[in-house]
Amino acid sequence: MDSGRPMKVAVNLAMRNLIDADLPGDIADLLKLNGVSEDLLVLEITESAVISDPLRTEAVLARLARMGVRISSTTSEPVTRR
Repeated sequence: MDSGRPMKVAVNLAMRNLIDADLPGDIADLLKLNGVSEDLLVLEITESAVISDPLRTEAVLARLARMGVRISSTTSEPVTRR
């Protein structure tokens, strides 16, 4: 909280996090324990993390999205200009 105003927090997730079926429940527990609204959390994922195990990742991301957690995709590769 900044002067009483809620602030969003972004957290980068590794591939091993995205295939953990317990991740959504763990995040829900931590948010509740700390009194933080789900919409204040942004989880950043890389495309390569999703590609590694798309079925498991999709299931975990769908549960997180249903909870109201925001998902942001980032690139793990540097952008080069031609």
